Amino acid sequence: RSAPSPPRSGSASSSGLRSSSLTLAPPVPKARRKSGNFATQGQEEADVALFDQIVSMLKADRRHILPVFLMLQERKSLLARQPDEDWLAAAPTMAVTTFGRLPDDFKLDWLATKSSIPSATLLSMFTADQSSITWLMCYALQVPAKARMPQACQFTEVLKRFCEERYEQCGKRLEHFIRRGGLNGQKLDLLKAGSYTLQFGENGVLSQVVHCGGDHAEVPPAARLGKDHKLV
Repeated sequence: RSAPSPPRSGSASSSGLRSSSLTLAPPVPKARRKSGNFATQGQEEADVALFDQIVSMLKADRRHILPVFLMLQERKSLLARQPDEDWLAAAPTMAVTTFGRLPDDFKLDWLATKSSIPSATLLSMFTADQSSITWLMCYALQVPAKARMPQACQFTEVLKRFCEERYEQCGKRLEHFIRRGGLNGQKLDLLKAGSYTLQFGENGVLSQVVHCGGDHAEVPPAARLGKDHKLV
């Protein structure tokens, strides 16, 4: 009888593990051949490209692997309980209609991520005045607390994306507010919440008005505005 073939490099046998104890992942999906349906073909190619990008990100920074795995396990469990529902029906949602009524834990977590305010300080501020974190978040996003939230933002992931993009558009106002001394211990100094900073020349005359987002406007010397004027 012929001798058994040697184990292939990288196989379960060569690693010292029994093959029966391993569950191999399915191969990387490949885009199907042209189907004639451009909409379907385009979606398939986009899915494969996105999959490749996710794998590359996981390889580049292994710290993402465990959180992504846990997220997928949770999502798999949700879909398993609702197999006949659309995937949006299984996505985490928030039953709120205005930005001011967002869950407190969501606001605290977002503020801790987007500002240099320590989590302990945010929690102390919230304990002393629950409206403080609502004001900070609405100020950062330039959205009134009573503004009606778009229906799409009731999905948690959509809301997170909106807050991320909106914060960048508004010029990272939280850091601007903190630099101006807006946080005094556990209290907020709302007079420091302005979006503009006045720049004066050596002669004490106003020369520039700078927005927290970086935009600025030159002030004509003929205006001759001194430091005794206040921007309101």
